[in-house]
Amino acid sequence: MKKNIFLLIVITVFLTLFIFKGGILPTYGSLNYTYGEGINRIRISKNFWLDEFQSRKYSVVKVDPKLVIALQLLRDTARVRIRINSGYRTEEEQIKINPYLTNSYHCKGMAADISSPDCDLIYLIEWVSAIPSFKGIGLYDTHIHVDVRPEDREYYWINRDGKNARGINWKEVYNKWKEVYNK
Repeated sequence: MKKNIFLLIVITVFLTLFIFKGGILPTYGSLNYTYGEGINRIRISKNFWLDEFQSRKYSVVKVDPKLVIALQLLRDTARVRIRINSGYRTEEEQIKINPYLTNSYHCKGMAADISSPDCDLIYLIEWVSAIPSFKGIGLYDTHIHVDVRPEDREYYWINRDGKNARGINWKEVYNKWKEVYNK
């Protein structure tokens, strides 16, 4: 009986180390999780994990399923990896980023700032603008903002190199920005 219990303990320890230390499951942090640390490491689509969308300061997350579906569609059609630079933000985090924007879709789990290690933003924005679920699209120096706002009216903007263009038609905004700033 003691041999069986000892053998069971050895097998359990071995499997635990194998599974979490480079075996079946991807690792996230250490084996010594504290509450909230690593708790959001859950696959929510073919290429995205819940913790990619979580607050950068806290282990809290809110994400609209429409955003995940749209990002997965983007990933599948553009055939490039998508990095979530910023997903859900608490109100505290949003105030630090932009104190004038109090109704951010990041705080509702409906927005993400994305980039790709596989292509430049100008290439990626063409694919982003082809996804009908993205109702808000913003092009910045280091990332693209996408959101799945519920409004019927779409809104687009470019804020690169301190220069801006805004409007309700992506192609017009992009062409205006290129024309004015000779990009």
